[in-house]
Amino acid sequence: MQQLTYVKTGVLRWDEVKAPTLTDQTSALIRPFVVARCDLDAAFLRRDVFHLYRIGQLFYRVDSLIREMIRPDLLKGPFPMGHECVAEVLEVGTEVHGFFKGDHVIVPFQVSCGECPMCARSLTSQCQVHGAFDMFSGIGRHTDRGGMLSDVVLVPRARKMLIPLPPCLDPLSMASASDNLPDAWSRVAPELLGCPGKDVLVLGGSTQSIGLYCVAFAAAMQTSRVDYVEVNSARRLLASKLGATMVTAEPADVDRQYDLVINGTNRKQAIADSVRFLKPGGVCTSMNIYFSKSTPVPFFQLYAKNLTLKSGLGNPMVDIPPMLDFIKEHQVDVGGVTSRVADWEHAHEAFLEDTTKVVVHRKPLFS
Repeated sequence: MQQLTYVKTGVLRWDEVKAPTLTDQTSALIRPFVVARCDLDAAFLRRDVFHLYRIGQLFYRVDSLIREMIRPDLLKGPFPMGHECVAEVLEVGTEVHGFFKGDHVIVPFQVSCGECPMCARSLTSQCQVHGAFDMFSGIGRHTDRGGMLSDVVLVPRARKMLIPLPPCLDPLSMASASDNLPDAWSRVAPELLGCPGKDVLVLGGSTQSIGLYCVAFAAAMQTSRVDYVEVNSARRLLASKLGATMVTAEPADVDRQYDLVINGTNRKQAIADSVRFLKPGGVCTSMNIYFSKSTPVPFFQLYAKNLTLKSGLGNPMVDIPPMLDFIKEHQVDVGGVTSRVADWEHAHEAFLEDTTKVVVHRKPLFS
């Protein structure tokens, strides 16, 4: 089968590799036909993150827990590319009920059993069977499964890992439903659903598309206003189209306080800025990953204003179904975040482009 392989920074290659087969009767084989580039993909495709990570380890600049939880060859090629997709089912094991050849499905990028004590608590990112970093593509390193830019992908725990795509939703718009979309949903929905009239600030940046998805979701949840801060002019324009009330390039331009601040930038000062922008009783949720040993947090403000600071991995297996229902009911324009659509065979070029959200596609086999 054909597979897009990450070789090194700036180099993607189409390879002919052996197709995976069903390993047991709880698994499934799928054929992705719409694939999105994740925000993390965009980072390591254009920058040698692995080299920077090793330097940080060498000089003890990164958090020690990283060395315990993440492999030393993190993001080192070669590995199959892609972990956000809409796919069609090719084959399922005898223990995978309710799915048939040709069904359109979404596959959470994190592999979870869906049944262990952590999964039962909706913490599928902390699955006790597969662990916090068992994922498709380069992070998971399970190269025998294939990446989402492969002709065939092996999905373990398929009874839980396959999530049907509602027929009324456009697969192109749902291309990031495996990861970036539910990540945005998890930052917004717990604070805004059923609580109309709140003010929201999104600090965009390193999480390029996720911040924009946050704007789209927040604007659909009867917020009083949604403001957006981002140095990138193209993303500021997209934020305006998605419903942002105020758009600016600099945090210094923000002169009000908010019920919810969503941090999507890796600036070291961003957490302190987020806390400063909160109303008493407000919530800051940070979706950016900080690898350094310490990050400045103004704890007295947290204490004095009764603020809440939240962070953590998303739990896509849990978040995807309610997110799809909301998008369907409210017709949320998440497809408006996509800045580049390309044919499947051009993925090796499109994924390297300097743009916010790349989606590649090909025709399904069964429809």
